[in-house]
Amino acid sequence: MLTPETKAALKAAHPNTKLHVVKVGNDVFVLRKPSHVEWDRYESENGEDKSGETAKTLVKNCVVYPDEAVFERIMSERYAIHQPLGDVIGRLVGLEKAQELEVF
Repeated sequence: MLTPETKAALKAAHPNTKLHVVKVGNDVFVLRKPSHVEWDRYESENGEDKSGETAKTLVKNCVVYPDEAVFERIMSERYAIHQPLGDVIGRLVGLEKAQELEVF
């Protein structure tokens, strides 16, 4: 997991930002919530993007740990890793399954 020193450094680098620790397999990531601008760009470009690059870009922008070079290496080995991380990012912005409570 993350050392207290690593957590302190990440909080110092991202003040006033909630950081979310996520584990996928054996890898640990720290994510931040995307800004409204980042999310709006993702939503507007994602429908036309058949390659998945828009989703990968959003995830890359939200991963604050590990650093970019390490994350790129992980993505080259586990090229679908952006999907479970993207699911977490979606929940951070409110994408959740709705539950129907009543019909009347």
